[in-house]
Amino acid sequence: GRESMILASAGRSSTSAQSGYEVKTFAPEPNDVRCVGRVQATCETHCVRWSPTNGALATAGVSGGVHLYKPDESLTLLGTIPEEELDIGEVYGIDFSPGSRYLATGGSAAQEEVAVWDLRRRKKHRVLTGHDSAVNTVKYGQFGRVLGSGSASGVVLVHDVESGAQTARLTPPTLSGVTSIDFSKYSPQHLVSACMDGTVRLWDIEAGQLQSTLTVRGSECYQVEFSPTVPGLLGYVKSDGRVVLQDITSPTPSGALTFKGCQATSMCWHYSGFALAVGTSDGRISWLDTRKISGGADVATCQIYDIKAHDGGVEALSWQH
Repeated sequence: GRESMILASAGRSSTSAQSGYEVKTFAPEPNDVRCVGRVQATCETHCVRWSPTNGALATAGVSGGVHLYKPDESLTLLGTIPEEELDIGEVYGIDFSPGSRYLATGGSAAQEEVAVWDLRRRKKHRVLTGHDSAVNTVKYGQFGRVLGSGSASGVVLVHDVESGAQTARLTPPTLSGVTSIDFSKYSPQHLVSACMDGTVRLWDIEAGQLQSTLTVRGSECYQVEFSPTVPGLLGYVKSDGRVVLQDITSPTPSGALTFKGCQATSMCWHYSGFALAVGTSDGRISWLDTRKISGGADVATCQIYDIKAHDGGVEALSWQH
């Protein structure tokens, strides 16, 4: 149904006086995409994420912690984490646990780069230690049993959520800031990471080892995400405007396209696996048909929809579950 097709985005806005950023929600209709909700952000926004049970839309950024909004067209503020709007530093990454009880944050707060918040009690549940620089990305894996986090120094840590113990420390041969990580749900030992030097790497977190490097170094890779439906298939987006599909067993892409004259800044798979939402540095969001992103296809051929969503770069995207 249409209810499960809502896409949330965060990006720059010339009308959002306080912060210059806004959060919007979009619903695809048969012939067009309708903006169904919008809210002016309180700060420069880095991340947006629907809770898996659709109880809230979470956003976070430069200051003020995490904001939780009602997941309907009103986008009414439900509250903040932490409740007192304490300064928890800049937040670069957020992720909900599978049951939406907990929210993990990754950011700049020294010694508390990764924190887990209990949403029912609205309190800090646990701090996961081991990072020595800001954390850009956090992700639950293995059905919520572990939490991965990637830092500006290039290291990815995996923690056991229950005990708080560090179970893996993944250090690449050449260090470059980690921009994004994701876990495979089909082979739960696999974690993929993307870095500022353009590399995408596949890790075996049980062995604690690098399994393969899937790309050569080059333009910055902003985000990587496993397909929700095709085992081993990745999507990733780059600063040279490229959107790439690649199997983790292959050294070369299975499909790619390029947005000309702009950067591909963010992406999110639709749960069906048939569509990929991609945000660009000029404020556009494209819904792409993944079946058409075969070698050499142009953007127009693959576009299901294309909208001017923001006045500047699209920082983050999230499909409702």
